[in-house]
Amino acid sequence: MRLTLITLDAHRAPAFAAVRQRLTLSHPTLAIELCVAAEWRDPEALERARAAVAASDLVVVTQLFVDDQIQAILPVLKARSERKATTIAVMSSPEVMRCTRMGSFSMGGEGGPKSPWSPAMILKRLSGRKEGARLNGEDQLRQLKRIPQLLRFIPGTAQDVRAYYLTLQYWLSGSTENLEGMIRFLLQRYGGASSGSAARAAPAPKEYPETGVYHPDLPGRVAESAAALPGIGTQPRIGLLVTRSYVLAENTAHYDAVIRALEARALTPVPAFTAGLDGRPAIAAFFTDAHGGATVEAVVALTGFSLVGGPA
Repeated sequence: MRLTLITLDAHRAPAFAAVRQRLTLSHPTLAIELCVAAEWRDPEALERARAAVAASDLVVVTQLFVDDQIQAILPVLKARSERKATTIAVMSSPEVMRCTRMGSFSMGGEGGPKSPWSPAMILKRLSGRKEGARLNGEDQLRQLKRIPQLLRFIPGTAQDVRAYYLTLQYWLSGSTENLEGMIRFLLQRYGGASSGSAARAAPAPKEYPETGVYHPDLPGRVAESAAALPGIGTQPRIGLLVTRSYVLAENTAHYDAVIRALEARALTPVPAFTAGLDGRPAIAAFFTDAHGGATVEAVVALTGFSLVGGPA
């Protein structure tokens, strides 16, 4: 059994490496590979990714929306879809998403954009919004959590659609536990008998705060209240905007270095995150008071990622 995960950059690589080690130790016939699209400027890396996609039993594609990267891998993804090989594309460009094929659910065919099973149509029906209206980010996340619950007992294609949304939930809260849960869940549903023990006991997606604070000394590393941060007192506070996905993947050495450097200067860091790229909910919750006044002396944005300053 071979599973390949394609994603934009390597910021979840530490969590992925831990998951791969754990699963392959318990199930030696399972091969799990991470392909990073940002590395495809190297022709050898691109060819390895194409070969992995062509040969894998399961392929998960996330955050693929840079045109050069899409065109480099799209023919192989389309070939998988045409032969009905399990391919799950989330948070990517429409042409990549249309390659999704999960059992009886196909986002490019009977599950296309106008299908009642398409993500856009499901969200529209659940929200009751009018044609052309858009859900904000918080409403979308709330609906995404509801959909698997609503589809749980509907037979047929609905179960593959439910699996799609559960995969998205695992990925959006991509901790080590959730990445392992995602792989176990997909093996359990689509891996067949050969997936063996790696497919058993897939836990439900673990939930984390959408907006919260981070500190390496916090139990569990995250909290929903600034009062939980160590050292909160009378020392001047410095707000730090950090990226939730890096925190959950435990790829935080750069954040931790800034936190320790501020603490060494008798300052109190307040590292805060929110889901997505809009930092305003974190600013409102942790850097201002009820009247909009500042509760920190300065704000440092540490939210640079692979599309800042140029694609990947």
